[in-house]
Amino acid sequence: MAETAYQKRRRKRIEQGLCTECGRANDTDTRRCSSCRANVNASARARRAGRAASGFCMECGGPNDTKTQICSSCRVKASASTQARRANRAASGICIACGEPNDTNKQHCTPCLAKAVASERKRSAERTGTCLCITCGEPNDTDTRRCSSCRVKASAAERKRRADRAASGKCTYCGALPPAPGRLQCEGCARAKRERKARTQQT
Repeated sequence: MAETAYQKRRRKRIEQGLCTECGRANDTDTRRCSSCRANVNASARARRAGRAASGFCMECGGPNDTKTQICSSCRVKASASTQARRANRAASGICIACGEPNDTNKQHCTPCLAKAVASERKRSAERTGTCLCITCGEPNDTDTRRCSSCRVKASAAERKRRADRAASGKCTYCGALPPAPGRLQCEGCARAKRERKARTQQT
């Protein structure tokens, strides 16, 4: 199939290291210069915000059949894309969130871990203050921080995670180090477990 005029122009600009949008010198490592990237991003944010405010899926613009800002079809696509990207990054030994070198024995680098923890704490505090489940955000039907449905799912996921770690010869808590002799946890996690138990007995 022959190139269209648009495709030919883009190809030539890429070959010359120019911005594919405006044709000027490109000061980024993407196809667009920083000025065009800012304009495109601002336009996309405005479009997505307008769709969400009108009750439509902010991704495709179609009817939204969920309580989130994107429809169920776009949620499935986004989830599959995210999982594939994270799997590729994990296999490459880089942070699954930002794609930068990973300086921890987890899947996130130190800065991304800190951001994730801060975000989770903020969301949990907001949901707890309004009597919502900290996991799904729905009304909480228990006296804990999670609703009964999420408690069941979390327990099942935790049992599977610990079983998988034990089967692979890793500490069932941190999943990073081998367990201490005669235990399922590494020495550090076993010590932390004992300390938590002691604190609980004191209260």
